Amino acid sequence: MPKPRILFVEDEDYIARVIKSSLEDAGYEVFRANSLVQGRVEAATRSPELLILDLGLPDGDGTSFSRRARATTPKSKRLTLALMTTSPNPSA
Repeated sequence: MPKPRILFVEDEDYIARVIKSSLEDAGYEVFRANSLVQGRVEAATRSPELLILDLGLPDGDGTSFSRRARATTPKSKRLTLALMTTSPNPSA
């Protein structure tokens, strides 16, 4: 049985390494992108079941990316989104 695929979009290396390692230890196949541009490519080619997305990426707004990912996912496929930020003020 294939492992569930997770795409993790995070620009902070330390955070990405810790979370990616934890998810892999739990039995998931994890792909990481460090920007929205790379995340779009990975989402289109990897077809993840879960998208974990940092809202505060340097190349754009994670909320618009999540809306687009949801809209372009086929209705026959389920995509779960998890949004996160380490910023004390995510709208800044």
